[in-house]
Amino acid sequence: MTQEQLADATGLTSVHVSRSLMGPAADGLIVCEKRFVGIPERERLRNLCGSSELYLHLDHVA
Repeated sequence: MTQEQLADATGLTSVHVSRSLMGPAADGLIVCEKRFVGIPERERLRNLCGSSELYLHLDHVA
C-alpha cells in the first residue's frame, strides 16, 4: 500500500501520513521503500499498539 493510498483510506493528507510514519520507521516497526510501506514485524507493531486479532471479527469471539 502506498502512502498516498494510506492517506486516501484514512482521510489524511499524504504529507501528514509521511510525517506520521517517520517515528515507526526509525524504530524499525515499518519499512518505507520508494512509495511503499511494509510491516516486517507485524506482531511487534500489534503489541505496541495494543491491537487484537479479533478486532472487527466479533463473530469469532467465544
